[in-house]
Amino acid sequence: MRDDPRLGGNGGSFLVAAVVAILLAAALWGPRVYGSNDNFGIIDNARAGYPTPYTGFAFTYGLHLLYGAWPGVPWLALTLYALLLSAAAATSYLVSVDCRSRAIKAAAGIIVTCCFLPFMFRPDYNASSILLGGSAVYLLAFSGDSRRGPWFSALIVLLCYCSYSTRLHGLIGSVCLAAPFALCAFWRAGRAKRLQMALVAVAVAVSVAADQAVYKANMPRDYRQYIAFDEVRRVIHNSPYMRSGIVDPKLLTAAGWSENDYWLFARWFY
Repeated sequence: MRDDPRLGGNGGSFLVAAVVAILLAAALWGPRVYGSNDNFGIIDNARAGYPTPYTGFAFTYGLHLLYGAWPGVPWLALTLYALLLSAAAATSYLVSVDCRSRAIKAAAGIIVTCCFLPFMFRPDYNASSILLGGSAVYLLAFSGDSRRGPWFSALIVLLCYCSYSTRLHGLIGSVCLAAPFALCAFWRAGRAKRLQMALVAVAVAVSVAADQAVYKANMPRDYRQYIAFDEVRRVIHNSPYMRSGIVDPKLLTAAGWSENDYWLFARWFY
């Protein structure tokens, strides 16, 4: 097998294909458990065409189009699997891109497979977002100065945007986790690589701002009322009084709620 610098040496593409194939086989034939609550909320909102507070506009609207065309297909699960496999492929490529040792690549592939394997049995939009965003940040920071082409940068922007759209806070969390390592890579990188990282960060910020603008512009009136209620609910629900059963008069007054409203809310009458 010949070295190919585009693949990072011997076995680079094989490692990516092997990791993805193993994870895909686990998803197809392994035991699967799907979470409830938020997942059901995403599906219901997608079917109705409503934006979801904790996902991006593109994610929800894309699911809306897919469920409208083929309602019997589990599009949310398929989307989460696609995102997880994309993150696994990016991570596998990263660990093999500048490595010439087949033994080290094999060991790295086993580690990547073991890390992603549990999520094949229980796909989750939070994990999908964080893993995809983290793999994109690390891939940009540690892929080497030779990979500065526009297509590579566009791919990183796409992965980061998909991470953000899947879970609004997922990309933020993955960036925070990867920030110390990414900053070290930025400090050690050449001028061209720094420029690439800066431009990619700007492009991701613009795409996120555009998504938020479209999200708010397409929000129906009744859904705006729900969002206003949800903001109040979140403050009261996250307070220690909610768990202890003690009423906080100042919090209720600020929210415009009565004690009767609180009693109904605490017992899920809403």
